[in-house]
Amino acid sequence: MHGRLEKHKGIKTLIAAMKYVGTSKLYVVGEGSYRNMLERYSEKNNMKNVVFLGFVARKRLIELIRYSLFTVLPSEWYENCPMAVLESFALGKPVIGANIGGIPDLIDSGSNGMLFNSGDVDDLAEKINYLLNNKNLVVMSRNARKTVEKKYNENIHYEKLVEVYKKLL
Repeated sequence: MHGRLEKHKGIKTLIAAMKYVGTSKLYVVGEGSYRNMLERYSEKNNMKNVVFLGFVARKRLIELIRYSLFTVLPSEWYENCPMAVLESFALGKPVIGANIGGIPDLIDSGSNGMLFNSGDVDDLAEKINYLLNNKNLVVMSRNARKTVEKKYNENIHYEKLVEVYKKLL
């Protein structure tokens, strides 16, 4: 996870879900006003599978994502088109994302990631465990990369931008 550690980002939901995930670690990357509370929560619940890394440089972040099985976007607010999803897809990583805002427009659940009910700890834990134990993860990884190559490449972006300008003129 990379970004701001704030309440509306759903980080506490993600960390709480990790209580029910015994076979993997969560690396939390980022800073924010919620970090101290999250660290205390993690310590209080003896969650050794949650590691707070703080801010990391972009090169290190890419390395962390590249060596992960998938990423999680647990947002509890209406994000439009979160770059975290597209960046994960570009690195061939499926995304577990909250079913809120523009996130469901990017994730084809079961194909390039999974959707869970925003704020629902049990649903998120179920999705994490499913992907950790899913032999289909390699196919999901390929589909994640194909999604960004086919729908979000620079040529398509350019064409859509030109269409907007043409409509305005």
